[in-house]
Amino acid sequence: MRIDQFLPSLSTKDAIGNEVRLIQSFLREWGYKSDIFAVEGSPDSKDQYLPYRKHKKSDVMIYHHSIGSDIVDYVKKVSGKKVMIYHNITPAHYFWDVNKELANLLDLGRRQLAEMSETFDLCLADSEYNMEELEQLNYSNCKISPFLIDYSQYSLPANEALLSKYKDDGYTNLLFVGKIAPHKGQGNLIKAFNYYNKFINEKSRLFLVGNSRGSGNYLMDIKKIAKDNSLDNIIIDDHVSQNKLISYYKLADLFICLSQHEGFCVPLIEGMFFKVPIMAYKSTAVPWTLNDSSLVFDTRNYLEIAELINYTVKNDSLRNLINLTRKIGGKIKIKPAIMKNA
Repeated sequence: MRIDQFLPSLSTKDAIGNEVRLIQSFLREWGYKSDIFAVEGSPDSKDQYLPYRKHKKSDVMIYHHSIGSDIVDYVKKVSGKKVMIYHNITPAHYFWDVNKELANLLDLGRRQLAEMSETFDLCLADSEYNMEELEQLNYSNCKISPFLIDYSQYSLPANEALLSKYKDDGYTNLLFVGKIAPHKGQGNLIKAFNYYNKFINEKSRLFLVGNSRGSGNYLMDIKKIAKDNSLDNIIIDDHVSQNKLISYYKLADLFICLSQHEGFCVPLIEGMFFKVPIMAYKSTAVPWTLNDSSLVFDTRNYLEIAELINYTVKNDSLRNLINLTRKIGGKIKIKPAIMKNA
């Protein structure tokens, strides 16, 4: 029996690409024939996929949808059992000013999603948020299937040079991991950090980790925000290896996420894996992924966010509660008055 996967683009350094390869390894381990078909891929993934036009026949097709692509027309017309894994689509408006080509593809992806509701025998969504989108578009037989993550990748050795440079120097290390892109909110995070660093804790630094491919001039925009605010202790790493990624998590005193759109957000899971306290803006799938196991807030006021950072970093009881809650699968309950006065 042959079960093949299809997607617009395969990359070696993103969550979808990692999941696709993990699914393939499971299928082959279970005795199925399985290949990956894509329109294109990153240079270092060329030996991991086949051009979709070379596809002949599959007993089951698994299609990953996250952006518009010509491959959708092919998936719709070929015969066989079909499964879609929906990873959500970033709203196009975030990219109109930085990458119009990408914005057009995201807009196309939304239109194609609306036209495929009767194409698949089964639809899998990364989160409840994603499944609600499918159901609103009249998709049937939808199930939630959280991201598959290969946790063995986090057991690799850390980058010792990076650890020795920043570890135990008296600074509070804040971390965000995610693609450097407008919807991820790095610009807003720098502005919140400006208040925290200037008025609360000058011995603090912010690590922003993630690739900037496809984000146009947004990387330059956030660097300008940092420069305009005279913030020298912001480290932006957009070419990070797995070893360096592990080091950043080990250095972090707090993971903070101000992303405005997430279909799942794998870095939140990574933060929990490395037992880093997390505070995150209450947006899209973020509350579902965290499942009440971390501090979720709904303010977008930079000064209030800075005070919440300070409250979380300094409050050992809260940090211990976060870790305990994750262990027992419970929920964090914080009185509104505490949040209000933080």
